[in-house]
This record gives sequence, structure tokens and C-alpha cells, in this order.
Amino acid sequence: LPSCSYIFSTLKYCLLNTATWNINGVTFTNSSIISEFVDIIAILVFLSNLDSLVKVREYIAEKIGEQYLVPLLGVWDSPEEIDFDALPNEFVLKCNHDNGIIICRDKSKLDIEKTKEELAYRFKRDYYRKLREWPYKNVPRKIICEKLMKNTNEEKCLEYKLLCFSGKVKYIFVVADRISNKITTIDTYNSNWEHTNLINGKTPMAGDIFKKPDFYDEINEIAQKLSL
Repeated sequence: LPSCSYIFSTLKYCLLNTATWNINGVTFTNSSIISEFVDIIAILVFLSNLDSLVKVREYIAEKIGEQYLVPLLGVWDSPEEIDFDALPNEFVLKCNHDNGIIICRDKSKLDIEKTKEELAYRFKRDYYRKLREWPYKNVPRKIICEKLMKNTNEEKCLEYKLLCFSGKVKYIFVVADRISNKITTIDTYNSNWEHTNLINGKTPMAGDIFKKPDFYDEINEIAQKLSL
């Protein structure tokens, strides 16, 4: 990949030496390109802030209220700072800059030293270096502990991911059995809750077996507020 300096220098040269651009028959002026470029940078800076789980919580609390947040049990700068004796019997640990979680369902059976080793390993992982996703570059390393949220439906543990475009929900991912021993599936519905054939990578679909949840209108409204 070209370096940021190379991209900046190339863009600067073109903008200083070219008054208009013609791309696929469409003419652009330097001012319009600069305006779009500034908008893109503003969006990327905004997204880089949301790559921090702590800042995501702050953003959600500000936009829709703290009642929609999973209760926070603690935040630490290293695994050694965690006081496991002070934590409840069930909880979830995750890193601020990383993906993946550690679920504790019974603290009496938790291998604390192994858990600390796993967190220490995750502390060293750098998503920016792995895939050059620059919003991850400067996310501070922290450990977050949240309450373990249980699903009332024992048959299927479902999560809903609402995809918004221009402030409107267009598609919904229904993810089933992500944290169980079963095979994870992802099905895509449109905003009218009609099943589509859109696939998510290599993850299989369960088929059109999921009913629209009773709280769909509420999460639809919330997702649209968060996307603006």
C-alpha cells in the first residue's frame, strides 16, 4: 500500500496543477473534490473515535441514553489491575482496541491466571498493523468488564445488526448462535422484514425462519438516530 505521505503529495500536486477533472465523462472542479475529501476525512476521524469501546459507550449514552448500554463493571489499564474478587459470579471481559470476548459464567471455575494471559496476549495485538485499518492505530489499550446479558430464548441466541444508509435502515443481519457450540448463521432481511439471498462471507444462512421481533420498531428508530 502507498504511504500516507505519498498519497498526500500526489493529491496536493494534482490539486495545485489541475483545475478540472474528467472521470468517466463527469467533470469535477478542485473545490468540489476538496470539499468531498474534507467530508471523507471528517467521517474517518469520527469512526476512529468509535473504534474505542469506551468512546462508543459515551456516544451511545449521549445519543439515545444510558439505559441502552450494557451495565459497566470496570475499566482497567492492564490485566494485573483487575480485582476478580470484586466482580460478580458472571461477567464479560473485552479489550478496548480488539475484538472477541471472554465470558465467565461461573467465577469459581474461572482460571484467573489463564484469563490474564489471554488478556495480555490481546493487549499486544495491533489491528492497524495486521490489515492497515488506520482507525485502530491509536486506540488506547484498556480492559472493559460488562454484565453478562442472558437471552430469554434458550433455543436461539440472536443478535440483530441494523445497517443504515443515509440515516435509514436498509438491511438487518440476524446472527444466531454466535457464542454457543452450534454453527453460527447470518441471515439478511430488508427493512420490510423480507428474507434476502445476501450472504455474509462464508457464514451459512439458517433460512427464512426468523420472525420480526416485537421490538423491531424500537431498534429501528434507535439505529437511525445513531447513524445520523
